[in-house]
Amino acid sequence: MIDGIIKAERQGIEVPEVRDQPFRRFNDAVQKGLERTVFNNGGCSSYYLDADGRNFAAWPWSTGSLRRRVARFDRENYAVRPYRTQPSPSPHPSGKSR
Repeated sequence: MIDGIIKAERQGIEVPEVRDQPFRRFNDAVQKGLERTVFNNGGCSSYYLDADGRNFAAWPWSTGSLRRRVARFDRENYAVRPYRTQPSPSPHPSGKSR
């Protein structure tokens, strides 16, 4: 998130929207990874599954892999809308200029 916010600000992006194809590819891989997990095949009802039986909350791999996967904002996966007018640079949270 932080990388995305910084890059959006630097590149003049007002609204980034995930493109359909990267979203579907990512979600399909997650769902396939979840097929054999206890989250989906525990033999009991699971609050991780929605009404359609799709897991909306669990990650099937290590938290380290999740962290690496979401650490960078990959602009090619997003449709972006630039600012209509460039905003004034916001002050850095530390109070120092960038």
